[in-house]
Order: sequence, then C-alpha cells, then structure tokens
Amino acid sequence: MYNSEEKEAYLNSLKGDMTKHVYRGFFEKTKQYESEKGLDLYEFDIPELKNLILSIKPKNDKQAKVYASIINGYINYTLDVKVNMFKDVGSEFYNQFNK
Repeated sequence: MYNSEEKEAYLNSLKGDMTKHVYRGFFEKTKQYESEKGLDLYEFDIPELKNLILSIKPKNDKQAKVYASIINGYINYTLDVKVNMFKDVGSEFYNQFNK
C-alpha cells in the first residue's frame, strides 16, 4: 500500500474483518497509481480520482461507486485525523472564553 502507515491506521479504525480485507485489497489496487503521482488518495483532486478509478477498471457503475465510497471514507478519516484541530479539545479550552 502507498503510505501504508496512514492506511493501516485507517483500516484499524474500521469494524469487521471482511471490510478491512476488502479495503486493503482496494488500497493494493491504488498503490501503483498513487506511487506514479507521488500523492496519497486524500491529496487527489476530482480529475485524478476519476483517472484512478478508471485505471483500476471497475466492472460497472455500482463498483465505481463502491470504490468512490472507500476513497471518501479514507479521505474523511484523514481529514479528521490531520486537519480537525478541535477534535480532542476539551472543555478547558472553551472555558477560557467565559467572561
């Protein structure tokens, strides 16, 4: 997997061994494309995501939607972990604004 540490952390956050197995397999399919671009999935824009999905040749639109759903879940996870600075802020932080 490309950026395997990040993706393993995501996989570990999921419930169900079958889900983890399916998602891990998907990430193996995206590895080459991510490596060629030098970017992780969460760094792709829509045209790059489209080309990625095309490159792994979904059988039909339903499978493409599954792929997009996996990507979306991973992107949401990484945004929450990397960007959401207020995620772990406790009430002490907000109490300082009481007047």
